[in-house]
Amino acid sequence: MKSLFLAALFTMSIVSASWADNYHLNESKLDQAFESSVDVSNDLSVTSFFESSSGNANAMLADGGMDKHTLGAIICFAEWFLGVGILIPIHRLYLGCGDKTIKVVALYCVTLGGCGLLPIIDGIMLIMNQGGTKYIDNPKFLMWTK
Repeated sequence: MKSLFLAALFTMSIVSASWADNYHLNESKLDQAFESSVDVSNDLSVTSFFESSSGNANAMLADGGMDKHTLGAIICFAEWFLGVGILIPIHRLYLGCGDKTIKVVALYCVTLGGCGLLPIIDGIMLIMNQGGTKYIDNPKFLMWTK
């Protein structure tokens, strides 16, 4: 059965390779598309979005509202409950990861949020450490380790 499957796979790859000769790239249309495009690479920064929203959290703190740790903990438990925190650590993006944002998000995706446990542990640690700023802009994957 394996040999039949491999033979079929090999045949399909040969057939698809023969069809690749029929593909032609229209470079003039491609150049025209690049000419009319708008550079949005500076607008897509994840950290700039969360840095701008951190001003709102600081304003809430000054008004006697929630501090950044409490809001981060609420986000932790909400993302765990909704199932989003397994792939996207929204609480870590909100609190900041320094210059390691991509690394932390990638590790959350690869480990599936530590099998779903990391958002819970992060939320508990955020609730327990209300006074300090130990978890804000923390570049470590496990933000509660020393």
